[in-house]
Amino acid sequence: MKHFAQGFPPRILSHVFCWAFFGLIAARVSVQSQPICDARFSFYPRTTHPDSVHFYPQSQTTYKRYQWSFGDGTGSSERYPWHHYASYGKYYVCLTVTDTTAGGTCVDTWCDSVSVAAPAPPTCNAHFAHYATSHGDSVHFYPQSQTTYKRYQWSFGDGTG
Repeated sequence: MKHFAQGFPPRILSHVFCWAFFGLIAARVSVQSQPICDARFSFYPRTTHPDSVHFYPQSQTTYKRYQWSFGDGTGSSERYPWHHYASYGKYYVCLTVTDTTAGGTCVDTWCDSVSVAAPAPPTCNAHFAHYATSHGDSVHFYPQSQTTYKRYQWSFGDGTG
């Protein structure tokens, strides 16, 4: 961009460029800029449920339309969707963003593969402690883990349990 006079840079006023030259306007140009779309996105699985994935666009720009395709036959028009996958595996996810301004329309699509992993198996801790009761004819057993498990099965070696 050229300046009419050195030391008098142009000023942007609502998409109108004005050059000040000793108090007079030397030129006025109206600018209609073409919108620029960027559909790149990131994602991460929910820590406790790796089959649930959060997707979000990398661009800070808010577009008029978001269209997600999650690679399993489903989609969303939300900007920041969570998606639950029914089975584990690799999915090809695409985001298409569309925007329209006075300068025109832009459309951009970005696709990436998403691996949905099976959850890790639970960690079990079978350590236990015990103490003799005051009656002397019985022993009290209890688990040392702070975790509450769905099921405990004890085997005392005498056919009881």
